[in-house]
Amino acid sequence: MEVHHPHHPSHKKKWSEYILEFFMLFLAVTLGFFAENVRESINKNEREIETIITLKQNLVKDTIRLNYLTTEYINTYESWVDSSHYYINHLNAKGNERIIIRSLFNATSWQTFYPPEFAYNLIQNPEAMNLLKNKNLKSELLNYASLLKTYSEYGKFIINTCQDVDTSFTHLCYPKDIRIIINKLVYSPNHFLNLNDMPSDLVLKTYDKKDFLHYLEKVDYADFKLKDIDFNYHEILNETKLLLNVINKEYPDLNSLVIK
Repeated sequence: MEVHHPHHPSHKKKWSEYILEFFMLFLAVTLGFFAENVRESINKNEREIETIITLKQNLVKDTIRLNYLTTEYINTYESWVDSSHYYINHLNAKGNERIIIRSLFNATSWQTFYPPEFAYNLIQNPEAMNLLKNKNLKSELLNYASLLKTYSEYGKFIINTCQDVDTSFTHLCYPKDIRIIINKLVYSPNHFLNLNDMPSDLVLKTYDKKDFLHYLEKVDYADFKLKDIDFNYHEILNETKLLLNVINKEYPDLNSLVIK
């Protein structure tokens, strides 16, 4: 019967075995390190693309909104401000309640632009900004941030001005009629009212022309401020278009990318 003798306790490995084991261990650690770096790099690239896709989607929506405000809305709104002046100065309030109130409601149908939260949060987040490797995109985003900051600060003042005008309207109309008209306004596709939207039995709180002229002064003040903010809209719109141009130029294959 063959007897197997165990290794002697004092058996020592050859130096080449130690070198081989060290090399294998070093190779495993190095490959693991590089694999982790590659995986992290891929994740960062995917997060960058996801960020840019979401940013582009938001900018496209903002462009549509700003185009509407600077072209269609502002022209219609200003025409109603002018109509309100004409009706109040040339018509008797008695018998023309629906015409006058409709024009005043449309002259105070405020529509504004709300800065995009995604873009604003992106700019305020250093970690998210570091994901963006393109210097041109970062530069335009900083310009965009500056415009949004200016607009946000001025926009708060405009909102307060408009609220003051809205509150003053209660001196002209009874609450029940105001509620009916506002409900009609909510469902209006373009946020402007038709004559049929006015209550058929509309009665005013006051028929004193001085009260209406005083209210028009507040409307004119708000109109003056809204003209200023319309200038901001054009600036933001131009910068939004610049940002979209940079994205389309620097990331031409963005639309064909699918993020898993």
